[in-house]
Amino acid sequence: MLPLLRKVLPLLFMIGTMVGADFTGTWKLNPEKSKLGNRDIAQGTLTTRQSGPDTYTSTLDYVTKAGATRHEESVRVCDGKEHATPHVDPSKVSTVVCQVGPGSTRKIVEKDNDKVVVEMTSTVSADGKVLTNVWKYEDGDVVFVFEKQ
Repeated sequence: MLPLLRKVLPLLFMIGTMVGADFTGTWKLNPEKSKLGNRDIAQGTLTTRQSGPDTYTSTLDYVTKAGATRHEESVRVCDGKEHATPHVDPSKVSTVVCQVGPGSTRKIVEKDNDKVVVEMTSTVSADGKVLTNVWKYEDGDVVFVFEKQ
């Protein structure tokens, strides 16, 4: 029995880690648990789906405190390599690096002209029901807490 446990237990832990790393799905923002700073967001829904190998498409639909609706979409290749991304100012070069892992985390680093402008770390809770995105800016952190729908 003990030799069987030595073989099966690590496999179960590995499967649990892989399941815990599922960032896909529909997530509802919990503003009360989030630390939004001066962000003008009253409610929001984040939908993430795998759209290709190592590629994820995310849409964020949110409502401002004044009642206006907003829609943002991003596509990220999470292979640990730098990828060019469009920038509002065409004279600037923007890149994004996205890497999944270890465990149930994902890290995204955005740069403008080789200078880091923001780092975001996503963590999925052990039960897969809560997604926490911590955005680190020069002027402080913003924390979005989402609940799986």
